[in-house]
Amino acid sequence: ISPVSRGAQIYDDWTSVVVDAAMPVGNNPIWSRQTNNTISGIDTWRCVVCHGWDYQGVDGAFRTGPYSTGFPGLLESSSKNNASLIKALDGTTDSQHNFTSMLNDDDLNAVVTFLQTGLINDNEYIDIVTRKVIGGNVSNGKEKYEQTCASCHGDDGTKATFRYAGTEVALGTLAVQDPWRFLHRTRFGTARAPDMPLGYELG
Repeated sequence: ISPVSRGAQIYDDWTSVVVDAAMPVGNNPIWSRQTNNTISGIDTWRCVVCHGWDYQGVDGAFRTGPYSTGFPGLLESSSKNNASLIKALDGTTDSQHNFTSMLNDDDLNAVVTFLQTGLINDNEYIDIVTRKVIGGNVSNGKEKYEQTCASCHGDDGTKATFRYAGTEVALGTLAVQDPWRFLHRTRFGTARAPDMPLGYELG
């Protein structure tokens, strides 16, 4: 896959993507800067847990509720250069935000490439309050789904299920309940499904 898609999968869950990564013990040191989100352990080291599936952090879908952390969004990353983004990941900018013991230079560069070129403003596609699609094209979506997704997920989207919020849910349920996660993983896939076609790679 491209560096953009690899970076997106690392952003989602590097613990599943990076082979032989050194797993940290306990919470990410930066986690103590917030008190709302009660997730603990290895998940506190995942980028998405702090910055959201919509990349908007405190200004996006994670602005309130149990997943809220108050950490900033990342949409402005597209205007930053490689060096400044690497410094944000290697502990130079903030010593508590250091991923160099888990991610090698190629991994860090993939994340930077994703941040610079793979982010989109989900507010253009998903209403942040109602979670409804904005300006969707049902017939086009149906055609794309039948061509690319139905063989694994079934014609009605119930063939494969996912662990979500403690229960097994079908694809349609995920799309309705967490459209931001759905959109990210439709674009970039997940390490747990290595053969999944990636929307980003398909254009």
